Amino acid sequence: MAANDIMPYQEHSQSHRRVAFDLNDSAAFRVGEPVELNASGEVIEAASALTTATDIFGIAAEDSLAVDGSTNRRSLDAADNMVTVWPGGQLFKTARFTIDGTNAGTPTQLHVGDSASLQLISDVWYLDINAAGPCRIMAVLDVNGKPMQHPQAGTGVWVVFDLVATENIGNVSLPATPA
Repeated sequence: MAANDIMPYQEHSQSHRRVAFDLNDSAAFRVGEPVELNASGEVIEAASALTTATDIFGIAAEDSLAVDGSTNRRSLDAADNMVTVWPGGQLFKTARFTIDGTNAGTPTQLHVGDSASLQLISDVWYLDINAAGPCRIMAVLDVNGKPMQHPQAGTGVWVVFDLVATENIGNVSLPATPA
């Protein structure tokens, strides 16, 4: 598990919406990893392949683990049972990109508009255009973090994507964007 695989894309002074949920007793995830809600409405790390909007709720905005990483925070302090999440319906960025679901790749401007899934490869989360999923590539950023302009030649370093996610808990559906 690697921290900061996926982070909010900050343009200007824009802030990202956060929501807090109960932390599952055995959850183990770091900031920047995809999370979902279990049937009890507790936050857990998402499965290894996220290909539909119901597979994911958002991205962890804080670690579930204790500072030393040895155990879940909640098991140390029952009062510390909430964790914040950046829910879907917002822009995120990642430098981890794959075009074949297996190996790291390099994004180009041609990938803008593509649908993508999130894949866990060797304990690192990648945006994967090999399989359609709940993500839509919105921009490719150069080494300086600036959007590449079409038809600019070359390859990018960062990928900005919109996470379209809806988590269903029993009869309750939590929309990715506020109503």
